Amino acid sequence: MERHGHRDTWVLAPMVDQSDLPFRKLVRKYGCTLCFTPMIHAKMLLTHAVYRRKFLIRDDPTDRPLIAQLCGNDAETLIAAARLIEPYCDAIDLNCGCPQMIARRGNYGAFLLESPDALVETVKQLVKGVNVPVCVKVRLVPTSDSLCETPQTDWDASIDLYRRLVREAGIAMLTVHGRTRHHKGPTIGKADWDAVRRVVEELGSEIPILSNGSIDSLEQALECRQVTGVDGIMSSEAILEYPALFAGGERISRVQLAYEYLKLAKEYPPELGGQGSGTKCMRAHIHRFLDGDFEGNNHFRQALIAAKGREDLWDIVDQVAAIQKENGHDVASEKLSWYMRYRNGHADGLSDRHKAERLGSTKSRSQDSDDEVEDVEGCAQCVFDTNNNDGDY
Repeated sequence: MERHGHRDTWVLAPMVDQSDLPFRKLVRKYGCTLCFTPMIHAKMLLTHAVYRRKFLIRDDPTDRPLIAQLCGNDAETLIAAARLIEPYCDAIDLNCGCPQMIARRGNYGAFLLESPDALVETVKQLVKGVNVPVCVKVRLVPTSDSLCETPQTDWDASIDLYRRLVREAGIAMLTVHGRTRHHKGPTIGKADWDAVRRVVEELGSEIPILSNGSIDSLEQALECRQVTGVDGIMSSEAILEYPALFAGGERISRVQLAYEYLKLAKEYPPELGGQGSGTKCMRAHIHRFLDGDFEGNNHFRQALIAAKGREDLWDIVDQVAAIQKENGHDVASEKLSWYMRYRNGHADGLSDRHKAERLGSTKSRSQDSDDEVEDVEGCAQCVFDTNNNDGDY
């Protein structure tokens, strides 16, 4: 980690509907040293006033260093969008990691990796067209073997593309998610840290490299850093459930984390902080934090779905706190709940949980949104999808 002067770089991943400003402030308090914004759709930012009003990040000196992630495939559009947000961030990241069908339809995310010449040219133009560093978040490139149910990593294609992004396009940092876009649902498996290590061996002397995937604790982050030799570790879904993941030391109560988030959400409303989902965003966070208390308690799940704002959510946390006190709850016994059930592939009961986790994702769409805006906002559902891949983009 000392190769580029960035020791203990712990990173919050870019997650649609989840990497909002109050959540970024919360994870920074507990050890995160670098945060990404949620994915911002470049075309929507330029062409739709409602989307721009909700998702254009604001200047906040306490929310730095900050990398803003864009998705798209057209260099001119990406440059124009980047110029709107570059005064308020430290770098621009291009999303080459989203594996969802919305990304296939929009020709962005991980699907860009399979058109390497076009991608390198797009990134090269983006680097030249903006005034801040440009980085790229990638997955491993899959083989093109259509007979294989889950295509494996094409190592030669992967490293050749990464070399070109560094040496031809001129990117300043690379984040490698150690899975292909095909690794999801029951086949998600463990992230390939050996592949990440090989990327570091090849390119680590030229730019900082981050590793993403299979990080559920500080201990695992330290292990990944040891195995791969990367400059930083990025967490996505596990840190959603436990925002103090990188803090170390004694366990922080999940109720305390829920209260702290809601206090921050009052001071920095998510819909005014470069994250446009407002109450839906807050509901999703509270669901993640308190999943261990909600399990088997349909009353809380229904109350969460019905919550209209921060005050309703605060009442739910109060109820959970009261029950914990009555039962003599031991904070030290708290473990990851939602994340581990999902990672372990438990299918029983997922349908009801899935419904709760999507929490009004269709109800909250703007009435004046056209189909394209709805498709973009639909990508917010990716983080709640039981077929999701580490939830980040």
